[in-house]
Amino acid sequence: MSRVSSISRSGLNAAAQRLSVAAADIANVSTPGYTPHRVEQVSLADGGTATTIVPALSQVSTIVAGQAAAPSSVALAQELTQILLAQAAFKANARVLEADDKMQTSLLDVLT
Repeated sequence: MSRVSSISRSGLNAAAQRLSVAAADIANVSTPGYTPHRVEQVSLADGGTATTIVPALSQVSTIVAGQAAAPSSVALAQELTQILLAQAAFKANARVLEADDKMQTSLLDVLT
């Protein structure tokens, strides 16, 4: 596997983790006392990314029919944003993998 593929694979793994965390948070939107989580992503010196899952710190209250409901710590808008970010990361990293595959195929064609 090329270095480019390895870097892209780490990006795909980070996007998958971001999607998984958002799904768990959405599934627990009505769970009293549930603390949502966030994925922190950092660049590695040798390329690629590393992720860690940390508790989110924000508290949000929901409004139901004009009255304040019990505080909910999961913000659906934030979770949907995380899903959209994961989708964009999947697409970008898939394109990198396709480009790397084409480059390697072209190189092999030249060598043969």
